[in-house]
Amino acid sequence: MQELDLSGNYLSRSIPSNLAIILPYIVSLDLSNNNLSGSIPSTIANWRFMIVLMLDKNHLTGQIPQELSKLTRLRKFSVANNKLSGPLPILSDATFPAESYANNLGLCGDPLDACIDEDLVGVFLSGFEVGLLGFPQVPYFIFQDRLTNQTSIMPQVEAKKMDWVLRYKIAVGIARGLSLLHNNNVLRVAHLKITSKCILLDDKFEPKISNFGNSIILMNTSGIPSSDCNFVVPHANPSPYKEDVYSFGMLLLELITGMRNNPLTDYRCGLDVCVIDEYLMGQGFDEEIYKTHKIAESCIRDEATTMLQVYQAMQAIEISRNEITVDVEDNEGDF
Repeated sequence: MQELDLSGNYLSRSIPSNLAIILPYIVSLDLSNNNLSGSIPSTIANWRFMIVLMLDKNHLTGQIPQELSKLTRLRKFSVANNKLSGPLPILSDATFPAESYANNLGLCGDPLDACIDEDLVGVFLSGFEVGLLGFPQVPYFIFQDRLTNQTSIMPQVEAKKMDWVLRYKIAVGIARGLSLLHNNNVLRVAHLKITSKCILLDDKFEPKISNFGNSIILMNTSGIPSSDCNFVVPHANPSPYKEDVYSFGMLLLELITGMRNNPLTDYRCGLDVCVIDEYLMGQGFDEEIYKTHKIAESCIRDEATTMLQVYQAMQAIEISRNEITVDVEDNEGDF
């Protein structure tokens, strides 16, 4: 069986988590217009050839699983008219309209309103302070120096090259910070000068974004200017944000190659011929590095790419890696 249409049958209870095991070859599933409740099982992502997934007009709760980003062939999708919440995953190469998510008051992310992670506000506003108010008392070192194996200014941190997991953790943190700065409902900022030189790392390798001297500061929702820094505009043109996205793509290339980028030459060479840092070879992350390179390519070449989309795509890679790690540990326990 490849197609299953149970729409409009007054079905109740939750969607079985083992449905993908029972019916492994489904490419079209329509459970719309029922009384289903509970969460959307992440195991739906096991239907790798899924083209149609309709879950609208139910009583589903919780988040849309980020694992659904694995459904790369999905072309028709809707979870409208449920009780879902949390950030939207990036689903395949297709663009699904806001109507696919309508009437779920807790959902956020493109094409809906931007998500704001309150737990991260303090972390990245502290990074914002670094750029505006001067260098903090706690010791920091520059990401570029660490990436190129230069001497650390902190004796307790050994000066050695960073492995892929650590580089990726730092990149996700930077993407998260830029996404917050671009989408905060109170204060929106286009940095305009993102490089590895302006990323500060503490002794736990938590990134802080600094050097906000060229940034554009936007008004808050009340219309009152939020800062006297540089200049303030009530409505942002997408192009300043795109400059940050482009610069982040260049930073990702630097992360992959381990070499400092020259925007005048590495735009072409860094994309068409990706020279991976030999230190990263043989660590078991070749597929992740390839996917990260594709994200960098999207940042540099695709005018429509946003930092929120970039962050969600990188988060999905991290989730996938964690799942593989758990599976390996579980299998080891069986022997």
